[in-house]
Amino acid sequence: MKDDVSEHLLAVAILCFYTFPILIFSGWAQMTTGTGWKILAAGLLLGALGTFAIYRMMTRKHQPEQEEKKDLENQAEEIMTPAIPENHIYQEQIDALQQKVQTAEESYRQLSILYDALREESQHVVKERDTLQHQADLFNQEFQLHKKNVLEQKEYQELLLGEHQHTIAELREALEKKQQHIEQLESKTRDMNYEIKTLLQLAEKPIMTKVEPPVKPVQTLKPPSGMISRWDIEETNVLDFAVRTPEEAHVHLKRLIDLAQRITGTSLFNSSPRFRELPLDNSALDLRSLFDRLKEINASTIIVYSLKEKKLLFVNEPIKDLLGIPPEKFIQSFQENLQSDFQEWHEAIRQLSFKSEAKVSLQLRSRTGQEIPIECLLGMVPTGIFRNYIVGLLYKVSLSKVRDYTQNSGEKAL
Repeated sequence: MKDDVSEHLLAVAILCFYTFPILIFSGWAQMTTGTGWKILAAGLLLGALGTFAIYRMMTRKHQPEQEEKKDLENQAEEIMTPAIPENHIYQEQIDALQQKVQTAEESYRQLSILYDALREESQHVVKERDTLQHQADLFNQEFQLHKKNVLEQKEYQELLLGEHQHTIAELREALEKKQQHIEQLESKTRDMNYEIKTLLQLAEKPIMTKVEPPVKPVQTLKPPSGMISRWDIEETNVLDFAVRTPEEAHVHLKRLIDLAQRITGTSLFNSSPRFRELPLDNSALDLRSLFDRLKEINASTIIVYSLKEKKLLFVNEPIKDLLGIPPEKFIQSFQENLQSDFQEWHEAIRQLSFKSEAKVSLQLRSRTGQEIPIECLLGMVPTGIFRNYIVGLLYKVSLSKVRDYTQNSGEKAL
C-alpha cells in the first residue's frame, strides 16, 4: 500500500517539476518568432515525454511483483485481523462434528453389542452343528447296522420262501393224488348208489304190482339214472362227432340239451320212506351222472356252466386237442381266460334269457400262451333237473366248411 502511494507521488513530482516547465517553455517559444527556440522547445518536450514513457514501462514491469506482494500483505493482514464472525461459524461446525462423533460412538457401542451377540450366536450354532453332525454319524451307523440286519433277514426269508415253495409243491402234488383218490372213491360211491337204486327198484317192484289193478298192464320202468343201457350207448355214438360248422354245432347242441332233459335223477330215493333220512346230495350225483355221459363224447368239446354259481363246472377231454390244456386246469383258469372277452361272454349269457341259443367268439389262450380264436355256441336247459344250466360247444370253424355252409344257406333262402 505504501509503495503505491510513493509511486503516485513520484509521478506527480515528475509532472510538476519536470514536464510542466518544459511545456511552459515550449509555449513561450511558440509565441516568439525564432525557429531555434521552437526546435529546442520541441526537443525538450519530446525528451520529457520519452522520460515519462520509460517511467511507465518500468512501473508496468514491476507491477506483477507488486501485485503478488500486495496479495501476500492482504493475506497477512487477514490472518492478523481477529475474525469474530468466522469463529462463530467454526464453532457451529465444531459442535456439529462433536454431535456426529457422539452419534458415531453410540453406533459403535450398539454395533459392538450386536457383534458380541452375533459372535455368541455363531458359537452356539457351531456347537449345535457339531451336535447334529455327531447325531448324524450315530444315525448313519445305526442305519448301516439296520441295513445289514435287513439284508440278512431278506436272505433268510428268501431261503425260507424257497423251502415253503418246495413244501407247497409237494403238498400240491399230494393234494392232486388225494383228489384223484377222492374221484375214484366218488366213482365207486356212484356205482354203489346205482346198485342200491337198482336193488330198491327190484325190492319195491312186487309191492307196486300188488297195489296196481290186475286189469292194467304193468308199465316197464325206465332204467335208473346213471345206468348205461344199450340205448344210451347208441345215443352216445350219435352225439360223438366233430363240429366244424355253425349248422353242425346247432344240431349237436340241441341233442345235448335233449340228453340233459331226459336224465331223471335220483327221485327213487325220495319216493322210498326208508332212505329219506340218508344225507345224500342228489344234485351232486345228478351232475356226476351228466358229466359221465358227456365224458364219453370224444370228438367235440363240451362245457357245462352254472348260471347260479356263475362258474364253469365241466369240460370234457377234447379240450386238450383244442388248446393243449387239461380239463381241470381249463376250469380253474376259465375266468382269467375270459378277461379279454368278459363282456361278450356275459352278453351271450344274458341273451339266453329270451333266446334258445347264443353265439360268441372268444380268444382263448393255449398252453403256449398263444390266443386261439374259438367259436362258442351256448344253450340253456329249459326243463328237467338241470333246468337253467348252460351247455355249450367250443369249436374251430374251418374256412371251407364256412364257405359251403354260406352257399347252402343262400340256396335255401332262394
